[in-house]
Amino acid sequence: MFGMRRYRWAREEIARLDPAVDYDRINRLVAEARFGWPPIAASFYTVTFVRQAAVPSIARILHRGGGGPSSRLDDVRKRNDDTLVIFGEIFSNGAASARGRETIARLQEIHGLFPITQDDYRYTLCTIIDEPERSAGVIGYRSMSAAEDEARFRFWIAVGEEMGITDLPATY
Repeated sequence: MFGMRRYRWAREEIARLDPAVDYDRINRLVAEARFGWPPIAASFYTVTFVRQAAVPSIARILHRGGGGPSSRLDDVRKRNDDTLVIFGEIFSNGAASARGRETIARLQEIHGLFPITQDDYRYTLCTIIDEPERSAGVIGYRSMSAAEDEARFRFWIAVGEEMGITDLPATY
């Protein structure tokens, strides 16, 4: 399946790492070595964005752009691509790195233009944590290990904390 032999070295490194401490490295290995083929990675997160847009409160923000009844965020592809670039920056540099914090601050600046509730932030974060794995399962991609799941959870919770999202879950 999709380069499993090429992924073996990454699985072996992940097995030696602690997901509670090394979540940035594990998440990067998963993103680059396992889901490093751009069409696969992009499709998993694109499905995630569709799930988010199905929530009425989020759909209203996306449709109106936060500006009123005639204002819309029309360029869905650009928004999707820009989000994937931001995710790539965070994956590459780590959520707690100076560059990661700078990227997350930019993400917050963009989202700060819209009336997003904490509930919508939490829902969005949870879909980002869960949906790529669910999507991978649909196409028969090997399920992630418990360490990969835990690292993905901790990575995105760290992003959420940096964004100031409140009442985040403590465990996967």
